[in-house]
Amino acid sequence: MATDLDRPIGDGEAKSDPPSADAKRAASNQGLFRAVNERIRNSNREDEKDPMSLLCECGQAGCVAVITVGLDGFDEITSQPNRFMVELDHLVPEVDRLIESRDGFAIVEQRSGS
Repeated sequence: MATDLDRPIGDGEAKSDPPSADAKRAASNQGLFRAVNERIRNSNREDEKDPMSLLCECGQAGCVAVITVGLDGFDEITSQPNRFMVELDHLVPEVDRLIESRDGFAIVEQRSGS
């Protein structure tokens, strides 16, 4: 039986339309993944030089992709709360605006209203 979580995100609405339920769900998922990554980050020592394995912060339900990033890189990205790390092919155009591509992942900014 299909649920809301099984449906693809985004339905091609124009940017001027209010966010769809899918976009709102995707934005909420991003926040949940960020909370988990913050806990992982906080468990690492400040002087830790090894990269951390963190969850992709995309809005796609069921995503289990892992992104490797250093502590400084994570802190830089999360210094702006509406920016998230996602796999390169996990952008959700209705929710995300590409800011930068890095080695193996993208930094996206959550569109306002999402």
